[in-house]
Amino acid sequence: MLLALLTTFAASRKEPLVDVVERVHAAIIAAGFGEPQVQFILSDHSIAGGVSSVARVLKRFPHLERFAQNLAPYPGGRETKVITNRTNSETVDFATLVEIARGVPRSFPFNNVGFHFSIPAFSGATALPSGHDERMPGIDVRDSWWVNGRQRSVTALTFVEADPSAKKLPKLPDSVAAIFTACGKVKKTIQVPFATGPVPGPPPERRPVDAASPEVAEAIRALVHNYRMRMSEIVERAQLPHDLPSNQEAAAAGPAGVTAGPKKPELIRNFAPMGYESRGESGTFTLRRRTPNNLTVELLLDVGTWSNLVMAIFRVLGMVNGVGFKATLILPVARRAVSGGQYPIGGPDSWRQIVENLAALVAELDRSFVPAIGPCRIPRRIGTGPIAQSLRSLGRLRRFGVDSNRGFPIGGFRLGHRLAQRSNDCVLQSILESRVEIEQRPEAFHFVASFRNHVVGWQIADWLVDASGGQQWFFGK
Repeated sequence: MLLALLTTFAASRKEPLVDVVERVHAAIIAAGFGEPQVQFILSDHSIAGGVSSVARVLKRFPHLERFAQNLAPYPGGRETKVITNRTNSETVDFATLVEIARGVPRSFPFNNVGFHFSIPAFSGATALPSGHDERMPGIDVRDSWWVNGRQRSVTALTFVEADPSAKKLPKLPDSVAAIFTACGKVKKTIQVPFATGPVPGPPPERRPVDAASPEVAEAIRALVHNYRMRMSEIVERAQLPHDLPSNQEAAAAGPAGVTAGPKKPELIRNFAPMGYESRGESGTFTLRRRTPNNLTVELLLDVGTWSNLVMAIFRVLGMVNGVGFKATLILPVARRAVSGGQYPIGGPDSWRQIVENLAALVAELDRSFVPAIGPCRIPRRIGTGPIAQSLRSLGRLRRFGVDSNRGFPIGGFRLGHRLAQRSNDCVLQSILESRVEIEQRPEAFHFVASFRNHVVGWQIADWLVDASGGQQWFFGK
């Protein structure tokens, strides 16, 4: 069996990058592997403005101009200036790369620097299958900028033939072990079985089946897929008030260094009238409301802590027969925006337009998507006895302050912590939709509730005894 081993080494950002690069290169030469092929990428920051390290390098090394290009880190993302040979097979004199590494980060404050030392011998003399060129065997040295300073990483990718029945991996050759020693102290090694056959096609769509209600799960999946495919039509139907530019146009037009300022006031102004409450955390906002059918509707906004980009996710959460479900849509902030991509926020006026567009789109989904979820949920029959009649109105218990951090066992039907951590209405709704025929099961009258000496627990106990028509209810810790 062919195993891919990804080894991570301890790396200090205090050590000059050039020292790490030279040490790894020297170890490869000393191990007898010859001059390694070095793939490199030198990337500017994705946010426009400031110093261009690419321009500085090209001014000092004009012969690298053929390696300069604009690349997007992901589809729909903002293109950045990079110098790289990963898109072709050309090589650069290692002395030039050493001089560039010597200038990081003072002379060349790149946002991201990567050097990959390709070492075919790390494949263990095994012919690797075609189509796996993104991560080839060798040593990776990376240095990047983050909000808390420069980040350094050194990793090695090797392949070994292992016996599935063996308890230990085969020992690395001495030459490879010597290179590992030069890389530093091993922190961890991840083992991944590697397919040696032809590269498989795209994985089949993951279709988890809700064992409690497969017909409900299938209906919700079909509804979500339908709306994802028709998102452009839904955006047109929502009649967004502002025709904002595309992601690339907004990134190019936005002045550097301009931010939107406080973001929550605009969210409250637009979404509070729609019944949403807003909660902000570090780089995110969550807007949430509850429907009369006990569905939780959320709009998640990731606005970043420093990137000044926004991504919107719309979710509907609910529960059927004690099993939770989640329907998720990724929303574009404008008609020409890329769905699923991060959109530049810009200044205060741009943020206002983005929020107003999202409010219009969410209002359309509240009118169409959310109500369509309701018919997908197939309620269970619970009878018509006095206990069932009382349980239908258990929503009144919210005013008693039910402790939702505890579980509720009822007649052998246990609502676990995953259920109990939902809001009170979801817990009560699940009791109503449980398969337990409460009024027909004497053992269901044994109700155990844990309230940790809450006085409200006795208020609930008295209310339930009255509601049961004098039936014996037992309460305990």
